[in-house]
Amino acid sequence: LATEKYDLALQHFLPIPAFYESTGNHSDAAQVKGLIGEVYQRQEKIELARTNFEAALKNFRQSDAQVKKAAVAFALGRLELSQGNYDAAENYLKESIETTENIRSDLSSRMLATAFSASVHERYETYIECLMQKHKRQPSQGLEQQAFEASELARARSLAALLRDTQTRIV
Repeated sequence: LATEKYDLALQHFLPIPAFYESTGNHSDAAQVKGLIGEVYQRQEKIELARTNFEAALKNFRQSDAQVKKAAVAFALGRLELSQGNYDAAENYLKESIETTENIRSDLSSRMLATAFSASVHERYETYIECLMQKHKRQPSQGLEQQAFEASELARARSLAALLRDTQTRIV
């Protein structure tokens, strides 16, 4: 996958989920389905990508694998955004962000939380992009305000984390 040899990646990935499922390891099977979805997306085989991402997300929702759930919901959101399915994209992106925020708030180390938040900033940007694309099609829905609020929420969260990490006090 990393070397962009997609046919070879599929040759190795495709048998793995069935093996993991036969051993009862549904989480690892779902993780590989997510990778297969990514390969198909890069090959522009959208339906196959969607099917694999949805199967992975269903498993991660059931198993409460929050980090994996957030990542696959984000992948589905990007896929739907690229296809112009803005409502579906918005729902998946919102799920990814909410899950990400729940993970971030549960992290015990503030430095770890800051590093984690920085690594998922793209999720916020993609969500805002989705809202603005929807706004172009539905200008009377107030989606530009929702996009602005999402942007400000992400910025405020980052500022609060910075102040907390540097032990800065506002008086």
